[in-house]
Amino acid sequence: MTAAQSAPARERVWQPGRPVDVGATLGALRRGTGDPAHRVSAAGEYWWAAGTPDGDGTLAIRSLPGPGGSTVTARAWGPGAAWLLDRLPALLGAADDWSTLDLTGHDRLRDVVRRRPGMRLPATVNSDHLTALGFISLILAGASIGTPA
Repeated sequence: MTAAQSAPARERVWQPGRPVDVGATLGALRRGTGDPAHRVSAAGEYWWAAGTPDGDGTLAIRSLPGPGGSTVTARAWGPGAAWLLDRLPALLGAADDWSTLDLTGHDRLRDVVRRRPGMRLPATVNSDHLTALGFISLILAGASIGTPA
């Protein structure tokens, strides 16, 4: 066992004041069902292995609904742990404000946004590219993203 494997996890709790659907949000980053960097546990915890500017890291995220929105808890390991936890809100779309988004003429996307209020566009290191990628994925995937809320 290496020192990184035996090191305790770093933790963060984030209260965004809105619903957070981790799987639907991060699903745009996943490259098929066999992607080894993305896994969901039987308990619903989303696991993501990622390269960061500080080194590799593993992030485990869980979102639990509450009366004022979700409570998101995250644990991270590896040299990139602090970097991943610092960017947790951005990763889960904290900067997204869809309240003024005009979806006139985009029925499929409007339906996805209505049925998945906790879904946002993920932002990672290259946020412009991945935000565009996430938006295109939403349009192409449409109603097939998870099960209706």
